[in-house]
Amino acid sequence: MLKKSLFILFFISCTLFFSGCTSPYIGKSRHEIVDIIAQDYKASPKDIYIRVSPRSNWVFNHPGEILNDPRRGKTMRQLEQWGILPYKKFWYDGSFFTLLTFKNDIVIKAEEIYGGGYGFKPFAFVFLLIAPLFL
Repeated sequence: MLKKSLFILFFISCTLFFSGCTSPYIGKSRHEIVDIIAQDYKASPKDIYIRVSPRSNWVFNHPGEILNDPRRGKTMRQLEQWGILPYKKFWYDGSFFTLLTFKNDIVIKAEEIYGGGYGFKPFAFVFLLIAPLFL
């Protein structure tokens, strides 16, 4: 009985904590987003992937190219949505992007989108099978 009560308390506290979290990108301009990408680039210099459509990523060698690339710069300034900063999740095989929606050069919406891969990792299924034993 005590384990179930602790589990319910933990679930409620996590729900309350994460429901109050908002995206740090909301209200930022395109230039501020590029500055965030530049900070990530400084930490680990590598190619920068920007998702521009569900099946297309553009690759940039440096953050300064995102808005100023003569081949794509004007288009990046006009796109209504970008997927930025691909990241991995522990339970999933693949990558995720933060999809930013712009209006008048300001981010009005940020959401997580799946960028591809095999999906749910098989070992996670084993964990779900044994989890009830600990409740």
